[in-house]
Amino acid sequence: MDIISLNKKNLLLLYLFSLLLFPYYTFAQQSAIEHYKSLENSNIDYSDKTIEIESLITSLADQINSIELSNLYSLYSKFCNRQKDYKKAIINAKKALEIQISHIDTFPSQVNNTYSNLSVFYMKSGKEKLSFSTLKKLITLDHKDKFTIAAYVNGLKNIAIKKGDYYQALEYISEAERIIQIKKDTILDKEFYRIPIAYSGVYLNIGGDENYTKALQHLKEADSLNKKMITTKIGIKNQIIIHNRFGQVYTKLKKHHKAIFHLEKALTIGLRHTKSKYDIAKIYNNLGVNYFKSSQHKIAFENYQKALSYFPEYTAVYDNLGDYYLYYQDYKNALLHYQKAIDYTINIFKNHNYKQLPNRQLLASSSYKTELLNDLKDKAKAWLSYYTKSGDQSHLSKALATIELADYMVDLIRSESTVSQSRFFWREKGLDLYILATSIAYQLKQPEKAFYFMEKSKSLTLLENLTHEEAKKRAKLPDSLISLEYELKKNIFQIRKQTSKNSSITESDKKHMIAKQKKAYHAFINSLEKEYPNYYKYKRNITIAKHSECLKKAAQTNTSYIQYILSDQEAYGLLTTPKESFFYKIDQPQLLQNQILDIGSLLNKSWETEEDQNRFHKLSTSISNQLFAFTESNTHINSEKIVIIPDGILQSFPFEILQSPNTKSTEFSYLINDFDISYLYSMSLDKQIEKKDNQASKHIMGIAPVHFKYLGLPSLYLSSSKFKKIQEEIGVDTFLYDDATKSNFINNSENYQILHVSSHANSMNAQTPWIAFSDSKLTLNELYFIPNQADLVILDACKTGIGEILPGEGVSSLTKGFFYSGSKSVLSSLWNTNEKSSNEIVLNFYNYLKAGNDKSTALRKAKLDFIKTHQGSEKSPYYWATLIITGDLQPINFPNLPINYFPIAFLIGLLFFSFFIYKKLNT
Repeated sequence: MDIISLNKKNLLLLYLFSLLLFPYYTFAQQSAIEHYKSLENSNIDYSDKTIEIESLITSLADQINSIELSNLYSLYSKFCNRQKDYKKAIINAKKALEIQISHIDTFPSQVNNTYSNLSVFYMKSGKEKLSFSTLKKLITLDHKDKFTIAAYVNGLKNIAIKKGDYYQALEYISEAERIIQIKKDTILDKEFYRIPIAYSGVYLNIGGDENYTKALQHLKEADSLNKKMITTKIGIKNQIIIHNRFGQVYTKLKKHHKAIFHLEKALTIGLRHTKSKYDIAKIYNNLGVNYFKSSQHKIAFENYQKALSYFPEYTAVYDNLGDYYLYYQDYKNALLHYQKAIDYTINIFKNHNYKQLPNRQLLASSSYKTELLNDLKDKAKAWLSYYTKSGDQSHLSKALATIELADYMVDLIRSESTVSQSRFFWREKGLDLYILATSIAYQLKQPEKAFYFMEKSKSLTLLENLTHEEAKKRAKLPDSLISLEYELKKNIFQIRKQTSKNSSITESDKKHMIAKQKKAYHAFINSLEKEYPNYYKYKRNITIAKHSECLKKAAQTNTSYIQYILSDQEAYGLLTTPKESFFYKIDQPQLLQNQILDIGSLLNKSWETEEDQNRFHKLSTSISNQLFAFTESNTHINSEKIVIIPDGILQSFPFEILQSPNTKSTEFSYLINDFDISYLYSMSLDKQIEKKDNQASKHIMGIAPVHFKYLGLPSLYLSSSKFKKIQEEIGVDTFLYDDATKSNFINNSENYQILHVSSHANSMNAQTPWIAFSDSKLTLNELYFIPNQADLVILDACKTGIGEILPGEGVSSLTKGFFYSGSKSVLSSLWNTNEKSSNEIVLNFYNYLKAGNDKSTALRKAKLDFIKTHQGSEKSPYYWATLIITGDLQPINFPNLPINYFPIAFLIGLLFFSFFIYKKLNT
């Protein structure tokens, strides 16, 4: 008998043997499950029950197949979870998973289910990071089912919302939506109801009328989808969620009757069907909020009490009760309830002391940072109200201490946000906090505290970016990794750019493509932080400048600094001179902003009449009196230089045109007549820029397209002659006409100490700011990816220093783009420049720089020359005030031009020849 025949015979015997044993195994499996369930349902106490169940599983381990064993572990893990024994739940879920993974091809959904359960057990046990990593593993598995969708729209989304990373939450939902769409699976299609419900929750959290409208649209879609399963258990649960969320959205929109209508519906269904006391408590709390905002305070209080009767540890209720007691000026009770909201969130359930604040470590370890931030802000406002009533300075000090803790929470939330939009969101949310803190510091006469919050309100993202760049150098990252980080970041931008113009790609696919690039970038950054721990440490070390540092620098450089913080309701200035500082309030911020808008219309043109001039002088004097209110206290600027650190609308305003506070006569005199004036985004950013050691190999790059046929814009004929003069007097590498291409700028800009672009630009309307080259436009978004080593960038074009004002970040301008990409200072314009006057000022600016003046002095002298040498309407600020200097002011070393010996030799020869002729004639 050959080997093949023998094998066939053995296989046949094995098959017959398995058939004989099958009934035994089936019986063993059935009896195992039945035996397990009988133990689970027995009346013995939990500890004895776990001993019995574990003994059963151990005894059956060798008698049943591995899948059945995994089912027992899985059942046991769920039982332990219901008993809140999360440690055992996790251990047994992991045992189940270990077996199931070896059969993943046969039972993929079972694996997904166990991963899903395990993530829940981790979350309940307080191990959020492990829950997150488990969900992340689940979504990478090939098999996509309802557990995958739930991982995205429940698990990961909820973690992101708790962190305040709302835009990451939107990305998770979008990815789940895309999976359902591309799979085209009838079973998976049934999970689509989760998508609009999830979207509505995120848009509710982001807030703002536009997002509330989106939330309502998604809720209407969810309600329509839910009608198909309204009688099912899931359908009933969805009804409660949908109506409760309708109520929350209408509350935000101040449509309280509609809100109450939906909340009552949610409550009726909930009381009849749900076992979740937390869900009922949420509805009662939301009803309380609406009754309170409708001035039905007693009914509100009753609903809050009902909420607590269902769920005594529901923190939002305590915060709302704080509002209730504050309304009745019962300050101690209000503060106590705000404190309870804070304490309960960090698992402190007794000994509540409203006079104390929790330590930062406890707050940092909480998963509910956004809720804590809200509670701290409310408590700070309560202390402020208490002070207003009592006049007790200690209440004001406690308000400021509470805000400082809230500021710490904002920093934590921003640092944990993975999506830039979420970080911008929390920058904007922090602004109210910073103006409130400045207001309190003003009342406490603490300019050093105010200075800190003024700094926090400005250009923090740019500061973070420059700190990140420095961290790479300090951590000594290899050039290859720095290049890779740059390319991965650039890929995100390129995908955004490509997909935005391609109408054939669905919105879902666009989001997926961008998310894929972001994922690759974040994975790379995470790997860097693990391999180079110093990089992580330096990157997180965002240093905010101190007022003492500003005082020191003012004395060292004989410079006065004026820092502003501005809102529609409040505005403050802080003057720091070489000798003293003065902290003052601007009494009419709305009037100030209106007057700046009015004077702006006079800056955009030359004065045509004496009436224009008189109106300008009147507005300038009024604005000056407000912005320099320190003069009312006989405080004066006793330095030659002023550095302005503006905020809000002031960021696009030239202070040079103001009436000088040092003027003693009744005649009008510009501020520029008395002072050098320059600008900073923030003192903290200035500190970071000072650390930069730019090493350009060449001196000046001048680039001027001259003609702009592809844009239909007028030619700038004087730009070529301007560079010719610069070439003659200073020396410059020029790229003119067809050589002034975008690619030539990109490929060469990193080599030069001074970059000078003479062109057209635009920063207005909804467009991304751009500057034109001979073949195409360079946008602000592209500029971020063009590194440079420039000590000075001259943007000799229209409106290069203005753009959209982003709350907490300042002006989104080409100027800021060059700082992002490495520049130390930028000369830019605030309105449409006049080519002739601009050229005259820029040429003189170069001459004064070459003479050894620093940048602000050089620009001031060039402007004063213009004013002195022109008459009539040509002396209007329209011609000379548009150009401003921002950033580092240090002088620039100009290399000596190579000597042209030919003219010298010619002159010497001419002298000898003349002498020879003279001698000849005299003899």
